[in-house]
Amino acid sequence: MKKIALFIKLKTKPGKREEVKHVWEKYVKPHSEGEKALDISCYCFALEDEDTICLFELISDPSVATSTMQSDWFANYQEELKPLVASPPEIITAAPIWTKIAPL
Repeated sequence: MKKIALFIKLKTKPGKREEVKHVWEKYVKPHSEGEKALDISCYCFALEDEDTICLFELISDPSVATSTMQSDWFANYQEELKPLVASPPEIITAAPIWTKIAPL
């Protein structure tokens, strides 16, 4: 099965980026740590905009993304984010052609 890459850009309401991070830590981080099909997950604060979060994921089983988005915990995560975000996330899916993974 081919891997997929997800690029997600999330715009928060002014000054809410840290609160969004706490919600992410509550719901997404524990799921990501236990998900074997999630090869890479990178949660980032944009340097150019203090109200933007960027996420990158490399997934070895694309069905995991679909099942995640249909799960109860993900629905709860989205509900808790609603008052903190300025707009729906921008999501791009891509097919990796080449990767290099270096230790942090």
